[in-house]
Amino acid sequence: MRWIFLCIVSSLFADKVIVPKIHPIFENPWLTGPLLAPSSVVVPAGHINYEPYFYVISNTGSYNHKGKVEKAETLLANSFQPIFQFGLTSWMDIQIAPIIEYNKMGNSAKWVFGDFPILVDFQLFTPKPMGDWRPYIKFSLGEIFPTGKYRNLEAKKKGTDSAGLGSYQTLFSLVFGKLIHIRDIHFMTARLFLKYTLPSSTHLKGLNAYGEGKGTDAHFFPSQTFQADFGVEYTLSVNWALACDFVGTWGTKSHFSGKSGLNPDGSRAPLGSKASAQYALAPAIEYNWSDNLGLIAGSWFTFAGKNSNRFWGGVLAINYYQ
Repeated sequence: MRWIFLCIVSSLFADKVIVPKIHPIFENPWLTGPLLAPSSVVVPAGHINYEPYFYVISNTGSYNHKGKVEKAETLLANSFQPIFQFGLTSWMDIQIAPIIEYNKMGNSAKWVFGDFPILVDFQLFTPKPMGDWRPYIKFSLGEIFPTGKYRNLEAKKKGTDSAGLGSYQTLFSLVFGKLIHIRDIHFMTARLFLKYTLPSSTHLKGLNAYGEGKGTDAHFFPSQTFQADFGVEYTLSVNWALACDFVGTWGTKSHFSGKSGLNPDGSRAPLGSKASAQYALAPAIEYNWSDNLGLIAGSWFTFAGKNSNRFWGGVLAINYYQ
């Protein structure tokens, strides 16, 4: 179940904000932002950004140490994540992004409340309104509080009752963003999102989000992760736009001390993970009613990896800026 929360956390940054006009004749396009890459501009004081996300993600197996696919029983995660972003000053905002999931595997299903992320964004650089080639730059500092269940899981639930990582996750990220005028009403946005996640250690008991051994009693050190997301958008008309994210995620080896638990045959169960890599795409289409209200929908799937999960699914988000 660990894969579900890691997937969703990668997109918990709200998107739509208003940037200064970049062309003397044409108005800035109406855009929501790509599915995953966040905005490089903070929400200023006196404004809010609300963006509820809906995910349907299907975990169909994993990539082994050679990058080959190993199939597994499908685990379906249906998630709702309302993201609230509040402007505090002209250069700082704050975000909260609770997660509610309905997980299903075979005949087992469970509603769960996930870990709770809070982020603070800082505007590091703002280019001049027109003719400046330099991008917007934003820095984010976040903390994910382990409010979701992650240990002493029920075997009959097949992991559907797992909702979090049991670890305080500290996030550091940088976003570079640029809006480019192509011709006439056609614009393109380019965003580069870099994120590093530093988790704290946690105590595991019984069946847990990191291993399936019965009787586990261990002090666990989760892997640190680095993620790079290059997101682009291209306007087809005033209302319609295409978008795509190219995402790579790399994780270090995790380790533990204590008992990892036992398999049903009495052998020692594996716990934790080796160094990993995962590569995914998220193409999408968006429709914007105005400069402050839009909808984006698309798919999200892995296409390669090593010691990581394989998934595919759909994502829909409504973005409202006020």
